[in-house]
Amino acid sequence: IMSAIVFEVPFATQTSINLQDAFSRYRQKKQKAVLAKWRMEELAKIRRAQPEMMAALRKKFFEVAMSYVGVPYAKRYHQPDSPTHNSKMFLDCCGLVRQVLRDLKSEFGFNVGPWNQAYLVRTCVQLDGTIHAWR
Repeated sequence: IMSAIVFEVPFATQTSINLQDAFSRYRQKKQKAVLAKWRMEELAKIRRAQPEMMAALRKKFFEVAMSYVGVPYAKRYHQPDSPTHNSKMFLDCCGLVRQVLRDLKSEFGFNVGPWNQAYLVRTCVQLDGTIHAWR
């Protein structure tokens, strides 16, 4: 006769859950995330195949980017007594593009990571297949 070993895993809420249940919850959460990502990518493919949808997406990208006008560039360029010194957000050129892409991740069909300019250029090149427009 075999018996199961149950491990108790404490969580921050001071409740305990056995290891099998914790893994099951993790797996379900991960499966939902993968399915949501796949759906987002599929919808983005459909949108990118339609020129009018792409034009609308370009317009929306521009509008969202313009909504960040007035966000300071970097904290170090502002004196401690200036109103922008303690802003909640600072955006440089790549940070602006990255933020707009994050804001529109469901429309674009991907979520851009926290990497550098070269990553952003490569990501955008993969979308439209041309690199000369970015140089």
